[in-house]
Amino acid sequence: MNAPSAPLKQETRRVFVSVKMHDGDRFRGYVHLAPGERIQDLLNDERKFFPIQMNSDVGEMAILSKKFVVSVEEVDDNKARSFAFS
Repeated sequence: MNAPSAPLKQETRRVFVSVKMHDGDRFRGYVHLAPGERIQDLLNDERKFFPIQMNSDVGEMAILSKKFVVSVEEVDDNKARSFAFS
């Protein structure tokens, strides 16, 4: 008898963030958090990397190593909307 499969897609919420890396580079984009999850939960879970959606129009993604992240700051929604993706 087969066990019921888990849903492939989990509902998440997008949070616009600015990520500062150890070498001074900055990434701005969206991270996806599970319901009730905070940015610090994402940074403190067992995964060594996390994805950030760099461009909302074409779905460009970067995979960042937590090892090299200095800080992650949530950016206000209004600022996120006015931010021009390059």
